[in-house]
Amino acid sequence: GCRGPSCGGPGPGPGPRTTGHDTLRARTLSQQLGGLPLALHLAGSYLGSDLAALDLAGYLREAQRSIHLLDLAAVGGHRADDPRSRVTTTWELSLNKLAEQGVPSARPLLRLLSYYAPTQPFPVHVLDPELLAAHGLLDGDDPMAAQFAGLSGLARFGLISSAPAQRPGEPSVLVHPLVAEASRVRRGEADRPEAVQAAAAELLSAATDRLDLHRTADWPRWRTLTPHAHALMDRLTTGDAGVVAHACHALNRAVEALIEARSDEENEVLIRHALAHADALSADHDEVVTARKNLAMVLWQRGKHAEAEKLTRAVLAVEERLRGPEHPDTLVTRANVSWSLYEQGSYEEAERTIRELLATETRVLGADHHETLVARHNLALVLWRRG
Repeated sequence: GCRGPSCGGPGPGPGPRTTGHDTLRARTLSQQLGGLPLALHLAGSYLGSDLAALDLAGYLREAQRSIHLLDLAAVGGHRADDPRSRVTTTWELSLNKLAEQGVPSARPLLRLLSYYAPTQPFPVHVLDPELLAAHGLLDGDDPMAAQFAGLSGLARFGLISSAPAQRPGEPSVLVHPLVAEASRVRRGEADRPEAVQAAAAELLSAATDRLDLHRTADWPRWRTLTPHAHALMDRLTTGDAGVVAHACHALNRAVEALIEARSDEENEVLIRHALAHADALSADHDEVVTARKNLAMVLWQRGKHAEAEKLTRAVLAVEERLRGPEHPDTLVTRANVSWSLYEQGSYEEAERTIRELLATETRVLGADHHETLVARHNLALVLWRRG
């Protein structure tokens, strides 16, 4: 029968040193490796070695940090020079073969997809051949044909798989997490990581701009794109502020859509994640300010009114400095401060701030403007509360 890395047969050595308490860890490791025969073989070979420095718990922990750990078992083996024996190189052989067959677009497309969420369906319609060609990732003569050939080649070699369409006529693809990570860690000049990251961020930013925050028919699409926006923000290594801004914009839009759907706890996690990974942007950048406003809104929805007020006041100070006290965005933030005061029972201060806001909005926006009418409504609520 078949044995060895290609079909998951046992490697040399006495076998993994496990106890009954390790069963759950072993199952978790197998799930993390996706049941791929080569990955399971390398993990088993390492754990079965008398020279292994890590036990199963330690191996599981380190494997979550770096894919290169899997290749330790290949070092010094009788097939150490064979790229097929290493997780980080075995799929490159398939990409090389596709390039030889006239499908060079497969490599940049796989690099691109590796920056999104693995195991989550990625809608093919998000890919824009013209944009990818502009970044030098597809042949500029016929980028649509190059994209189709690249995706077809990746599917033919098992590097991606088709996923059930989220909506009729909207096909999606899946990338195995190990394939994605092995592709993403490639940092050679030919891999063009900066161009790939720029394209990945622009594609997702444009995709979210095409959706309507208030149209319920778009909510399934928002749900589909949200994990990819989260993953992209996490995987970016570039310090290019423009690229980070596109990624932050996509995540901001996803959060705003989920605010409409009242996914409050999930929103707080997402937006804090965006802020934590926006180091390349200044505190005054539009996307950072938007993210902080979104976080304040989520905190308010979750009943954390004092924290929401504090954050909203901080945003207001930035907007007044950058945009002026009468800019429409600044006026909305002033309204949010007033409403936070109302929610905390500070009715006297809420009345004062709403009256000031109403006077400004009447003068700047007009008496019949939507925001002016909202301020009048809120003032009526405060007056009713105060008796």
